[in-house]
Amino acid sequence: MKDSEQRAPSLVVTGASGFLGGEVVRQALAAGMRVLALCRPGSEGEMPVHANLKTHEVDIRDVDGIDAVVPAEPSGIIHCASNTSLWRRNGGEQMRVNVRGTRALVRLAMARRTRLVHMSCALAYGQHGGVISADTPRLGRNSAIAYVRSKALAENEVEHAMRAGADAVVLHPAFMLGAGDRNGWSRMVSLVAQRRLPGVPPGGATFCSVQGVAAAALGALDPEVPTASRWLIGGVSASYVGLAREIGSQLGHRRFLRPVRPGILQAYARVEEAVAPLLGRDPEVTVEAVALLSGNIYCEGRDAERHFGLQTPGLEALVGSCIGWMRDSGRL
Repeated sequence: MKDSEQRAPSLVVTGASGFLGGEVVRQALAAGMRVLALCRPGSEGEMPVHANLKTHEVDIRDVDGIDAVVPAEPSGIIHCASNTSLWRRNGGEQMRVNVRGTRALVRLAMARRTRLVHMSCALAYGQHGGVISADTPRLGRNSAIAYVRSKALAENEVEHAMRAGADAVVLHPAFMLGAGDRNGWSRMVSLVAQRRLPGVPPGGATFCSVQGVAAAALGALDPEVPTASRWLIGGVSASYVGLAREIGSQLGHRRFLRPVRPGILQAYARVEEAVAPLLGRDPEVTVEAVALLSGNIYCEGRDAERHFGLQTPGLEALVGSCIGWMRDSGRL
């Protein structure tokens, strides 16, 4: 490799071994970009081998460790790393990873004078009765659910930096579906496949393609995207019962799922949270997950669709992408 190629700026992606981060890396490499992938300790083996990819295992909270590996002039930083647990016993760690880790990345981006694309989520707006739009008050920092609160507080770190002159863009995707999902909605797929889904909350949400979100993240690096701008990424809206039925249909199950009262699911979740640690596993259903999914989390993202040229797949295609990947990877 020529010296000039070695010195060429690299795109830095945090959370590169995760669901969204992995898709960002794949698309960036396909576009011919050089990528520095920062992934959680113990996950480097999950990363692909590619001539334009360099991987480092690093704790997102390790400011010195990240500073030591990020090039002096990166082409940009896409911050995907996040602890997405909905188990309240992980709340403290979640705050440290999501909030403190974001603070470290913001400072690094400012020091390197490069754009930071911060991957937040629609949940950072909090739980609202209607459809979340760009004008909806962002109340997530007041949520009783640790994950929602941590994402909102992480976004506050970016806001403080933007007021101080940082070049940053924030993306708020709806719930993501697609290939590579190890710990998200793929859990519902597994439970439906095993006929162990205890019930479905009565709410609903907007679902989007992880491929579309990754494309928007890369598009947000464009200098023509205004700094300090925010983008909601919507998709197709469905009830959780509708989602579960679509999963069952594609798996060939005929079980007729109905919504279950939140109180019943909360009781089941409390039992799961008590028993799971004794069995050496995480609970399949948690109290915070039931609380989150018992209401509606709909959002619209027309501005992002127009600006980034995003297409909105139907629910069948979104679910099919996730199930296909799970089958191909031996998870079903």
